[in-house]
Amino acid sequence: MIEQDTIKLLRECDAGVKMGISSIDDVMKYVSDYFMNVPDYNNPGTMINVIPSVNVAAMASSSVACML
Repeated sequence: MIEQDTIKLLRECDAGVKMGISSIDDVMKYVSDYFMNVPDYNNPGTMINVIPSVNVAAMASSSVACML
């Protein structure tokens, strides 16, 4: 049987995850506009031999990757 402390810990973890997801959603509202014209390298029509200039989306994603 599950102990009461385990149930309390799981509820706290659930609340923390929900808070984290809510924070990410809030940030994405402001950041998503910077990703509008980023080239889609999965598209076969994209010219992969052309080096794109550094844009805000690339800087933001590299900053987030460094935090992980």
